Amino acid sequence: IPFHMESPTNQQFVVLTEEQMERLGRRHIFEYIAAAGQGRHCVRFCTAWSTLPEDVDTLISDIAAL
Repeated sequence: IPFHMESPTNQQFVVLTEEQMERLGRRHIFEYIAAAGQGRHCVRFCTAWSTLPEDVDTLISDIAAL
């Protein structure tokens, strides 16, 4: 999954297909940013002080399974 832009913060902007958005949206919350062309979309994942390491691990596993 490509990054839309570099971000050294707790916000990560990635480009997903509609299918990837649908699959990840079943278990994770992300913000839709904009269409990126060719059926792809920019979305934002963001962590907070309350984000558990297990939540990040689950997201990583779910992305790897795409």
